[in-house]
Amino acid sequence: MRASCWSIRETPAQEGVIELPGPDPSGDNAPHYELTGTVEWGQEASPENYILERFSPDFFVPVVGTRAAVVCRLEVMAVHETEDFGYPELGRDWVVQHLKLQHRALVPVPGHARTWNVDKVLHVDDIERMHRWADETSGDHVTYLLDLQLPT
Repeated sequence: MRASCWSIRETPAQEGVIELPGPDPSGDNAPHYELTGTVEWGQEASPENYILERFSPDFFVPVVGTRAAVVCRLEVMAVHETEDFGYPELGRDWVVQHLKLQHRALVPVPGHARTWNVDKVLHVDDIERMHRWADETSGDHVTYLLDLQLPT
């Protein structure tokens, strides 16, 4: 799982995840959350790996050990991404409450054949089970979203 973040702040609040109401910070009517926890690892974003326009100018990577809250969307991350980008294994137990499938528009990049930018959320569907590849039948960009809860 990864948190695709819009903002971050230091906080003394308890660890947890809260679903936020209304449109997300990009203006999409899509699930988004405030995720609070202790930073265990950090790395500055690089342009070749991230879409930096999404971040506000005050976005920062906190020092390890800092308690922080992020406004984010929670996405399923493929196993190879951990290996490709050298992320450490920081797994922890979560309870998956629901699965959602987010469909986003694809917009052609002018002057670049067969190159697309991911655009606005078209719709979000609740699903019972993930069916990678079979879920990508509509010609749009599909992202799996998770509704998570820390175990009690």
